[in-house]
Amino acid sequence: MQRTSSSSCTLWQQVGGVAILLAAIIVCWSAYGFYQPQILTRLGFPLLATWLGIGQGLLGAIVEPYVGFQSDRLMAKAGNRLPMITIGISLAGLIFIVLAFLLEQRLSPAFTWMIPILMTLWVMAMIIFRGPAIALLRQFAPTENLPHANALLTFVLGLSGALDPLLQQFFSKIGSTGTFLFGAFCLLLGGTAIGLNQPAIAIPAIPHPRPAVSLKRSALIFLVGAAAGMESFLMLKQIPLQFQALLPEISPSYITAVILLISAITAIPLEKCIHILGIRKSMTCSLGTIALLLLLSPLVSHWITAIILLFLFGTAMGLLFIDQIPFALTRVPPALAGWGTGLYFGGMGGAVGLAGLIQQLGSLSTWVISCLTIVAFAIAVFCLSLLKREF
Repeated sequence: MQRTSSSSCTLWQQVGGVAILLAAIIVCWSAYGFYQPQILTRLGFPLLATWLGIGQGLLGAIVEPYVGFQSDRLMAKAGNRLPMITIGISLAGLIFIVLAFLLEQRLSPAFTWMIPILMTLWVMAMIIFRGPAIALLRQFAPTENLPHANALLTFVLGLSGALDPLLQQFFSKIGSTGTFLFGAFCLLLGGTAIGLNQPAIAIPAIPHPRPAVSLKRSALIFLVGAAAGMESFLMLKQIPLQFQALLPEISPSYITAVILLISAITAIPLEKCIHILGIRKSMTCSLGTIALLLLLSPLVSHWITAIILLFLFGTAMGLLFIDQIPFALTRVPPALAGWGTGLYFGGMGGAVGLAGLIQQLGSLSTWVISCLTIVAFAIAVFCLSLLKREF
């Protein structure tokens, strides 16, 4: 593979391969999220369904940075992240196939614990390749073109997420076994797309010593990811529930789909904002807009106002989607792209796990949501103000 950071062109075919893989990831997470609580409840673990999701989110806060670091080491030694991506895809697909087989069997109580263990291993397998796959974007686009290349990923991610209600209907029709086999096929398709679209020329190994990132800088990137994760969770999980009373004919899942669809549609036009404001200011703007809308949402009392806010939420989400990957990649040296994405998405996973824990222990009342929003945005502003340097 040829590094293109000094080139003026973007390797769009390779970026397209990453986009296909990310779409496969979204489909698999949708399948997992749809059947995980049903399967665990059926096996007699109703409480575990919630707590397992929380634990997996908090686990991601540790695993994501570690996996990113290991992918950077592999990149430095072999000049390629593809082996780690291949291993992760293979493990995730294999676990899906094993789950599909086990769910067809009548498991004795002594073996039912295999299912939640396999589910946790599946989450870890997905983490193994998601961050390194996103880090490939640093090789496929020069720094100034990262937002432009990421606009394609944002469009695909938003559109795939918006299809979630339709996907769940499809999953319901084909059953859990068929769904997990379909997920394994999607991973195979995504892995093939990213494997076949690798440039033919190998990247020269990065010489040692590699540039280091301070603990302080690493913590700041992690906290920005946590702030973004918290705001995203509150927007995509709580706003649909709040607005359902004003839009009774639309289920919360479809309200979430509308927000994601708008984020996909606005992705490419909003990419210009990054060139005008810069990544850091654009990131602040997107998080600030989401925070303001979250604080204003309890005051909404008419369906027309609710629709306007949904459009604004989707637009702000689109801007955040476009910002976050270039932000994570440009706050660290190119040789540590995996570490940057691991820190950012690890922070997001940790925040989502923490929000789920708060929700499980009490409730996400309007007051709690407002407090979490203010704290998350304050953390984001503070950390972003200290992360001015780009690599």
